[in-house]
Amino acid sequence: MSDQGALDAAHRLAVLGVEAGPCGAASLAGAREILTGDEGQARRQLLGLGPDSVVVLLITEGAEANPVPAA
Repeated sequence: MSDQGALDAAHRLAVLGVEAGPCGAASLAGAREILTGDEGQARRQLLGLGPDSVVVLLITEGAEANPVPAA
């Protein structure tokens, strides 16, 4: 996962009202990287994830601890 991926995830979470720094948003960035793209479908199938699945992300850092640069 790239630094830019973590920043993008932090911005996406901010749009949803979740204040997370890049490290806190890394769980979303990692999930997006693993579950999408060229092999995303195969990985989702292997993990048993479908359209009705729920994925819980743990965020351990708020935006105050590590402010996210503006997009």
